Formats: sequence, C-alpha cells, structure tokens
Amino acid sequence: MVAPSSANDDDDDEKWCYKLGLTGSIGTGKSTVSKMFREKLNVPVYDSDKSVHELYDVNGDAVKPIRELFGEDVLEANTGGMSIDRKRLGEKVLGRPEEMAKLEAIVHPLVEEKRKRFVEAQRAAAPAADVLVFDVPLLFEKKLENTVDGILVVSCSPETQRERVMNRTEGAKMSLEKFEKVREMQMQDDEKRKRATWVVDTEKSLEETERDIERIMKEIRSKREKDERGGSN
Repeated sequence: MVAPSSANDDDDDEKWCYKLGLTGSIGTGKSTVSKMFREKLNVPVYDSDKSVHELYDVNGDAVKPIRELFGEDVLEANTGGMSIDRKRLGEKVLGRPEEMAKLEAIVHPLVEEKRKRFVEAQRAAAPAADVLVFDVPLLFEKKLENTVDGILVVSCSPETQRERVMNRTEGAKMSLEKFEKVREMQMQDDEKRKRATWVVDTEKSLEETERDIERIMKEIRSKREKDERGGSN
C-alpha cells in the first residue's frame, strides 16, 4: 500500500474535505462498497458510471456527438427522445483501442464537468461533508490518482469475479466473452493492490466488509484531525 497523496483540483483553494478514490475491477464488489458508503455511513459518493448512464440517456449531452461519430445504429428509441444503446455501442468499441479512444474523447470531458458540479454542490451544502468518495472503475487506468487524496481498492479472487458477473440478476446479462474483454482493459488486481492506500477484500461477509470501511473512515478522520491540529500550531 502507498501513503495518501494530495488531490490537485483546480476548484480547491483549501483542503476542505478528504477525497477518497474508490476503484476495483469488474465483479470485485465495488458497487456494494459504494452503496455502503452512501447508505450505511452517509458519505456522499460521486458515481462515474452513473454519470455516463445519464450522458447516454434521453437528452443526455453525449447522445448527439456519439450519434454523429458512430452512426444511427447506436441509438435506441425511447419515450421523449433518443438515447444510446450501450450494447450496440460496446460492440463498436470493445477490443478496438482507436474507436474506444474516440468515444473517451467525447465522454471524459463531460464526466469531468459532472464531477466538478458534484464537488461544488457538496461544498455549498450545510454542513459540507468532510469526506467525499469518488467511485471510478478505471481510476488507475486513466491515471486519475492525483485527483484524490487516497485510494481504496476493492478486491477478490478471479474465480469470484467471474462467478459474480456470470450470475448477475440485475441489469443486462454479460457473456463470458465480453467479461474477458472488459477484464483485459483493466489493470491487474495485484498491481492495483500495490498502488492502493487501502484494500478491502470482499471475499468476506457483508458485515466484515462494512466494518472494514468503517475502520477506513475512522483512519481518514483521525488523520484529518491531526493535520488540522498541526496546521493550527
């Protein structure tokens, strides 16, 4: 594990909160941990995947530029307008680095704008949160380490990953072929663990996992208190 680093956000003129990056490969349980932060610990969470879904939804900001680049066949008719069919779009970009890069050039700036608005809203809230969680699946792959103060990696065995994804009951079913393609795009789990500030192993029970994130929150708040006392001397 590595020590926390300083976030380098243009919208920060003071260290008013701790920014915790939450990441993990497909099927490791990151979404479950993210939900625990929100619902059990009442910590505000920015969900980058949810932001992408919103951008792809009816009247989403990404619909028009994606349509212009990838064609009409990536669209899906909905009540009220057109949205992006994620399955069809995935067929055009998965395993095709050049096409994926074109898509990311559209989506990433829009996601970043949503992230900034989230931070601004949390800062303006009364009282402002002392910790914000940023749920970013490709945090390491997209070299976003400097946007957060510390990184929590959610981890499990490759066998558990595969079993969880293949047995999903919510959302669209994923084929084994697509699962392998997605996993190939992601950094190896052991490398993520090396770069993490904290690691949560989700092979444990939900209760044990929740205790782990409670411990991490205590560590973060304890460090902030020490830093604030040191800064006031």
